[in-house]
Amino acid sequence: MPSHVVREGAAKPPHRTGAAREVSDFCRQRQRLCEDTATVPQVAILLDTPSAMALSPAVANAAVGDAYDDMQGLLHAALDAGHSVDILTDFQLAERATDYPVIILPAWETMTEETITRLKDYAEHGGSLLVTGANTTKIVAEASVPPSKNDIISLGKGRIAAIPESLGKAYFTTHAATLRDRLDAILRQLYLPAVSILSRDCGNIDLTLRRRGKSLIIHLTNLNNIPTPTTLAPDRIPSVGPVKILVRNQPIPKKITQEPEGAPFKVEPAGRNFTITLPRLHIHTALVLTN
Repeated sequence: MPSHVVREGAAKPPHRTGAAREVSDFCRQRQRLCEDTATVPQVAILLDTPSAMALSPAVANAAVGDAYDDMQGLLHAALDAGHSVDILTDFQLAERATDYPVIILPAWETMTEETITRLKDYAEHGGSLLVTGANTTKIVAEASVPPSKNDIISLGKGRIAAIPESLGKAYFTTHAATLRDRLDAILRQLYLPAVSILSRDCGNIDLTLRRRGKSLIIHLTNLNNIPTPTTLAPDRIPSVGPVKILVRNQPIPKKITQEPEGAPFKVEPAGRNFTITLPRLHIHTALVLTN
């Protein structure tokens, strides 16, 4: 039997059980910061069920590649640019689309007329829609936008922006900063984030906003040195900082703590906004703002 095969019921190597215990403890400490919380809608990425089902044979065939690379790449790029992102399915559009200032549409190929109509209705009533992929752009935005130009067109009370190539698929493979920054520049023309990371020189920090009762929870995850399909997994994640965060149009909280440590924090007023400065970020932390 090869040395790397462990029989069922056999003792696991100590280095494996130790690592698993560390991961388990890390997650348990943060469980209370995630359970029974609700999203703070900012950016949504559409998962189109008919398109995903049509691509399912490609997912099962490793030679074809991952059919979801484009959607995952858009998710990674938006998160790495500091936007709080949720996945929204096509059957959730009717009830939840208007909750989000921006919806990103990946390069899906087989969307139904009902989904296309709902997306246009969303924009006509004031939403901002970012369409990616040449075919999707022509169908939804009804415009063929040159690859060298990012156009934003008006539709009713809202707007539609277009990136006519599959930016997500390229970012999933490379995690190139130029692609991330291109997506970020368009998103910031379409909406004003409730919370922004000002320290962009700290690299890729994913920001996720959750709410529980009167508390706003700002999750920060350090994804610098993240592996891609073309790079090896790193042996360490470098800490970054200081990380300066801007919170817009919110009252100054009565209490703010860094979790799971429970350390108190102070804010710096800036007009109708305020900033918070985190000295260092290793892997993950959460700032809990309570009013």
